[in-house]
Amino acid sequence: MARNGYNVVDSDLHVMEPQNLYVDYLDPKFRNSAPRWVGDIEIWPWEIPGTKPIDARWARQDVQSRKLLAKRKAKYYPDEMKGDGYTPQVTLKAMDREGIDVAIVFRTYAQMTINVEGQDPAYTLALCQAFNNWLKDYTHVSPNRFRGAALLPMNDIQAAAKEAVRAVKELGMVAVTLSPSVLDNRMFHDPECDPLWATLQDLDIPVTFHDTSGGFSPRNPGYWFREHPNNLVLTHAFSFPLTLMTAVGSFTAGGILERFPKLRAAFLEGNCSWLPWLLYRLDEQWEIFGEGQDVQLKKLPSEYFKAQCFASVEADGEQLDHVVETIGDDNIVLSTDYPHTDSNYPFALERFLAYDKVSESTKRKILWDNCARLYKLKTPPRTVS
Repeated sequence: MARNGYNVVDSDLHVMEPQNLYVDYLDPKFRNSAPRWVGDIEIWPWEIPGTKPIDARWARQDVQSRKLLAKRKAKYYPDEMKGDGYTPQVTLKAMDREGIDVAIVFRTYAQMTINVEGQDPAYTLALCQAFNNWLKDYTHVSPNRFRGAALLPMNDIQAAAKEAVRAVKELGMVAVTLSPSVLDNRMFHDPECDPLWATLQDLDIPVTFHDTSGGFSPRNPGYWFREHPNNLVLTHAFSFPLTLMTAVGSFTAGGILERFPKLRAAFLEGNCSWLPWLLYRLDEQWEIFGEGQDVQLKKLPSEYFKAQCFASVEADGEQLDHVVETIGDDNIVLSTDYPHTDSNYPFALERFLAYDKVSESTKRKILWDNCARLYKLKTPPRTVS
């Protein structure tokens, strides 16, 4: 299936986790403390042990906004909005409608269950393993078109490295995805994280970063705004790009990519219009202060990014021309964000292809070539579900 002559890979299409995920897949010894299904899949369906629920006064506006959006978009989701309607078969139909050949499949709510300050590492690992095992079954419905991105327990780096190996070698995953928020006071460029980056480099898979709007860590912008007016607008505006910026800093100016020159990293669903400024800022600060820093770099931070990193653009493409003009078109991939109702589905690719401020060759790179390099995809498969 080529959309208007373009082959298309979605850098991070999403699942909506079903009610039975933890009932069926979680290690039985943790079942009594499993995340509990409590509500509407379009709003906020999971209750997570050890987290503070948002006060009802402030939850009201979040629910109200999401319900209004879901109502406006309902006609585009006739199969999805029926109980556990977000099945692999329904997703394949949506991909056909949109024009997506291959999707890298990411979590939605499962990331929120594990990005919790002070959580028991054994419990975190069990939650990751439950999701990863479920995702293997989901993606194997159509292995030509689905590729999975595994979750890792970042409160135990050794366990995270072992789970990455299992996810790739036993479950067939092509990436791992992490929250870009700081957890338990550990930055990604702290040396204790190096065993994980070494493992991912050896596995030849990328580490991807993708935040959530429902933060439970006080360090996450999704938490900062949750009990204030207009929380959903401000959370969505800030949580995704701000935390990605700090993760880019750790990987470039923090020295991770200096130590691991074959590691690939992607910073997804926070748009990319901030990228030229951030790379300029990191280069400037390195030139001012870098000589006195503990970890020395052989190149400027921006050079590491251009050699090893990717960022995604959403389908409307606004300000993409400035990014391409400033840093080039080799480091940008596309996200449609299906099936979330705040996405451009089912008009995401239509809108992107109508964006006339970048060339056809740039669009071809963003729609397939760059993502194929990121995830080591081969030639586009025949679109057979």
